[in-house]
Amino acid sequence: MMPKLAKKAPKYPDTPNSIVARFSSAWERDNDPMAFQKVPLDIAYSQGHVSIAEQVGVRRETLWRYKTGAVRAPFKTLVKIMAAVGVKLVVARC
Repeated sequence: MMPKLAKKAPKYPDTPNSIVARFSSAWERDNDPMAFQKVPLDIAYSQGHVSIAEQVGVRRETLWRYKTGAVRAPFKTLVKIMAAVGVKLVVARC
């Protein structure tokens, strides 16, 4: 019998504060929409992308296309993914 592989600890813990910090960092670091798109998708994959896909109303293969950058996720879908992982987008005046 083969031994079970140990699950690697996530690179970033998925606490509410760490999720917010990752979004903020991505937005400040690169004003690149694809960099911002990657954050909620990375979090969705760490939290169980199949469940997130069902909540958002897309196929898991579609999430993968968004994650790899093959396709840009519509803004509406990104907002739904953010809600599914427990955050919302708020715009504040500088």
